[in-house]
Amino acid sequence: MSEPRLLVTRNDDTRRYELRADDELVGYADVVTPRSTPDAASGRVVTVPHVETVARHRGKGYAALLMSGIVDDLRSRGQRIDPVCSYARAYIDDRPELHDLLHD
Repeated sequence: MSEPRLLVTRNDDTRRYELRADDELVGYADVVTPRSTPDAASGRVVTVPHVETVARHRGKGYAALLMSGIVDDLRSRGQRIDPVCSYARAYIDDRPELHDLLHD
């Protein structure tokens, strides 16, 4: 059996990023653009309040793949992250090369 094709996409309709293995949703992260910060008007700050892997897919490293896709997308858009979710915070904290993306 071949490895699934993994893809992280931003779904603006549901305000989240999704990780799919082929066509199956295996994880997602909710995102919010806060309205109370100076950067909010420009859409530069994205809060990640929740990251989840579908139960039957946990333990496969999918949450890390999802976060990697999120930070790549945010960097390409010139946005910063406010990782409220404990997993998102730990992911960023463990990678000094991503600290420049942190919202102050």
